[in-house]
Amino acid sequence: MQWLKEWGAVATAILALSTMGGLILRQIKKLIKQHTAPLDALKKSLDSNNAATRAGLKYSIVRAHEDYTKAGKIGRLTLECVLDMHKQYQELGGNGFVEDLVADLRELPADLG
Repeated sequence: MQWLKEWGAVATAILALSTMGGLILRQIKKLIKQHTAPLDALKKSLDSNNAATRAGLKYSIVRAHEDYTKAGKIGRLTLECVLDMHKQYQELGGNGFVEDLVADLRELPADLG
């Protein structure tokens, strides 16, 4: 009978430890969720800002293409700025939409005036 009492005590201890472990695990999950929520919000905000910046760069490249192809020439510094915008656009995840436009601008004669 003594062994039954000892096994009962062991079983009770195991049950108590597993219950405490479950409570601790729930608390850890709750803390992780509380701390990751602000990071998720920050990521969403950064993604939104990146999308807005990408759209602005795309618009600027399109406008430059319209203006300078109409003029038939482009200044060296202006082309350098467009190429930099294109690089930033690509780094922000931009697609190949502006590739042909940038290629057209590269082929324009330099405006020396």
